[in-house]
Amino acid sequence: MTSYEFSPLLIEFYVHELLALVIQNATERRGESNIYYLYDKLESHLRSLESIGLTSEKYEAILFPLLESCIPEELMKVWLRNPTQSSAENELTGDYGNKLKNLLCFLKREIEGEDRLQLAKNGMKFEFSKSI
Repeated sequence: MTSYEFSPLLIEFYVHELLALVIQNATERRGESNIYYLYDKLESHLRSLESIGLTSEKYEAILFPLLESCIPEELMKVWLRNPTQSSAENELTGDYGNKLKNLLCFLKREIEGEDRLQLAKNGMKFEFSKSI
């Protein structure tokens, strides 16, 4: 058996996993989502789909709105104000590929910002407590 023969089952598995994120979001309070967990799962499953030959062009028009709905409410507000999320060109062409990539880049930047904020807070605590 070649790896190609397993592709339909793998595709179903990864799509089920992505949909599970949406369902989990629907059953939990939207603002309580762990953005680190969400990004890791999205990135992992999307890369897995691409590794078995399912390119993003084949699924992004369906998955983008679902994945966008997984974003916690406060982040969603920032995302909607983000100028890269809805360029006029993407809206006219229905190019979800760029929207999906932009969404993942946005989440990654938000995580990096959170990490920097925590580092700055912890660094300030450390410096403050050393001087006392």
